[in-house]
Order: sequence, then C-alpha cells, then structure tokens
Amino acid sequence: MTTPSKDLPEEVEKAIAAIAENLRALACAIISASAETTETISLDAYLRKNRITQRDFAAAINTSPVVINRLIKGTRPPGFGMMSRIERATNGRVGLNSWGVALAAKAGEDA
Repeated sequence: MTTPSKDLPEEVEKAIAAIAENLRALACAIISASAETTETISLDAYLRKNRITQRDFAAAINTSPVVINRLIKGTRPPGFGMMSRIERATNGRVGLNSWGVALAAKAGEDA
C-alpha cells in the first residue's frame, strides 16, 4: 500500500486511510456475494479438469506461466485485474470467491 506523503495535511491522510478501508470492505462484500451466487473451483482444479497446461492458460490471459504457478501455489495473491481476466477466461468457473483466503491475507498485510 502506498504511504501518504508527509506533506499532506492530517485530514487528507485520514481520508485516504478511510477510502482504503472502504475498498477492503467492498472487496470482502463482493467476494461474499459471489460465493453465495456462484459455485466456483480453484484455478488448479479448473486447469486439471480441463486438461489445460499452466503455460497455455498463461498465454490465453496474457501473463507468464510463472505468475500462474505462483497463483496456484498461493505464494502470490492475484490483483483484481488478474482475477477478472481469469474469471472471463474460465467463464466464471474460477471466480472472485476462489481467491477469498488469499485476498484476506493480503488485506491483513496492507493494514
């Protein structure tokens, strides 16, 4: 998370912190709502079920196989842009709620 500049007034820093907290809460709400409405599976399970290699999937969503491997292993949480690309490429089978644990951990690190 970006550290506010020391030149900013305290009120602005507080507003930035409040906005960041609201974004985290919104992300959690979206994940929760998605979990209630869509049955999804992990990226690893999707690739195995559909016999798609990490390399081919990475090419399909314009990223590197290393990134896909790290996402599957859980060593790198996905950003919202990456989650969106994966969700589109899998027709919603690997959706936002597939990443809930990773996002919660990342939100805790950013706090």
